[in-house]
Amino acid sequence: MRAGLRDVVAWRSVAFLLLRLPVVVLAVSVVTAFWFQGLVALASPALWQANLDRPFPGFFDSWPWPLLLMALGVVALLIGPWVLHLVLRLDTLLITWLLGPSELTERVHTLERTRASAVDDAATTLRRIERDLHDGAQARLVGIGMTLTLLRETLKQPELDRARLVELTDTARQSAKAAIVELRTLVRGIHPPALDAGLEQALATLAAQAPLPVRLRVDLANRPSPAIESIIYFCAAELLTNIAHHSGAHAASVEVAQVGSRLRLTVTDNGNGGALVGAGSGLAGLTARTATVDGSLAVSSPPGGPTLITVDLPARA
Repeated sequence: MRAGLRDVVAWRSVAFLLLRLPVVVLAVSVVTAFWFQGLVALASPALWQANLDRPFPGFFDSWPWPLLLMALGVVALLIGPWVLHLVLRLDTLLITWLLGPSELTERVHTLERTRASAVDDAATTLRRIERDLHDGAQARLVGIGMTLTLLRETLKQPELDRARLVELTDTARQSAKAAIVELRTLVRGIHPPALDAGLEQALATLAAQAPLPVRLRVDLANRPSPAIESIIYFCAAELLTNIAHHSGAHAASVEVAQVGSRLRLTVTDNGNGGALVGAGSGLAGLTARTATVDGSLAVSSPPGGPTLITVDLPARA
């Protein structure tokens, strides 16, 4: 009994049945008043001709009255569906309010969806790191090992070939430099070292490296959490890359502002427009990444431009 009395869903269902009764009565009344009576009024000339006005003596005494009733019947039949739609709209609101998912249920569904997205994103990142290590730095290190082996075999020869030694040494040194560059690039893709100096400094470095002029404005009252800084940085980097490769723009702007407990990243360009989420522009991935921290991404990109992309995030995650 205690469980039944505390069953919120059951109480909401009972409330729906009680509140729906007057709505159903109102809907039946609308159908009767507008459709049934409209059909009767529409047929009033035929009823007058058939002398069926005895229940209403004196009402069909002359032609203008049946014609007026027929006109009213046409009006009733035309507006009847609209009135019934309004009444059924009340039924829809009751269903949504009382039988729809609660705020807690919606929150659970959102967290389940964002958690799955975060897990998929982490798995994708790990696969990318493994692939980059295998195809990049690992191959370089294997090449260095082979070069050192050749160098050792060369040193064992009775007559030293100094030119060969210099060539092998240069090859090993160049391979080591390339491996270091690839490892630095890989680390930068995981966590940009520029973020250690703060988000503003990192975005300034990103804007300076962009292939087109970028106007930067950062207005933050407090430093965001590291996770939020990383998301903002990668969003700005991806959006600037899209602008450079796809928009045809010759200028862009990046703005970060704090509004209460939320952060807002705004990236605009004067390109051709037409940016869409899920159109191969990387926006779908950014949308999924922002959703993991209860953020959102909005795109305004009419054909011909300009393009305005707004990323809304909490200041702390």
